[in-house]
Amino acid sequence: MSPPVSLVTGAGDVALSYADFICPPACIEPALCPHTRGPRSWSLSTELGRADDSYVFPCAHLTFGVATIEVAALLRVRDRVVARRQQPGRNPRDPFWLSTASHCHGLAARVTLT
Repeated sequence: MSPPVSLVTGAGDVALSYADFICPPACIEPALCPHTRGPRSWSLSTELGRADDSYVFPCAHLTFGVATIEVAALLRVRDRVVARRQQPGRNPRDPFWLSTASHCHGLAARVTLT
């Protein structure tokens, strides 16, 4: 799988997408991609979550046009960030990546807690 397309926004965040095409409206990112007509073998939220200094709010598509970030996922990220700040030998002010991402698209920001 090729790396996702990435563009820096005017605010300095990074927009990411595995799609190098215009996605169909109301796509819920099914296992079979409606654009390529092939199996969706990628998951941006999973990929971003593998990095040590990355925290991802995964976006789940519930039905056509309805997506959400589950409350449990918000709490998991919160708990990981709090634990990170309390790790011995780690500067709690070290920047980290915080993102929202679905299987195909995401937005990431470099965050520093003060």
